[in-house]
Amino acid sequence: MSGWLNEAAFTAILLAALLDPDSRDAVTAALLADTPAESLHAHGPLTLQSAPGTVMDLVLGFGEQPDLAAVVIEAKRFESPSNWCWSAQGEWLCQTDVAVEDSTEVEPPGWLWGVHQGQVHDFVLVDAFSRPASTLFPGARHNHRWRTVGYASLGATLRTAHDCDTRGLVPLLTALWADSSHRF
Repeated sequence: MSGWLNEAAFTAILLAALLDPDSRDAVTAALLADTPAESLHAHGPLTLQSAPGTVMDLVLGFGEQPDLAAVVIEAKRFESPSNWCWSAQGEWLCQTDVAVEDSTEVEPPGWLWGVHQGQVHDFVLVDAFSRPASTLFPGARHNHRWRTVGYASLGATLRTAHDCDTRGLVPLLTALWADSSHRF
């Protein structure tokens, strides 16, 4: 879908919610609902939020170097295509494979914003319809490494946080289903 709220605009709203001290914890909890929280929060608070754009939509980091723990996030809209790009090893691969393989490089590329080899703990695909990576990236090498968070579960968690007086969530809640021609 090439509507007004495309993948880049949605990612910007998601990043803004992560940068807002009022909504940061609720959004992080919603995105990482199935990630073992102790594996991330034991490293410290959310300290890195970047939107590299060249390969993935977001990189989140918890704690500080040398003990940083990171999560790579790809946010898909209703009809976002699977993107292909060059890996650090010069292979033309789907973006999810590039993310996994680049994160294992001794010198990870710049899009990982200083995250070192072995520090990525989880790969999260945010998808409107809760589709697994194997549906969006058929034949990809590392689909089994990607966990999907659907808009329904993301929205339910954010709505609960909003109802408990967490501020700053309305733009993201509104953006979830905005610009969709699908009937739910």
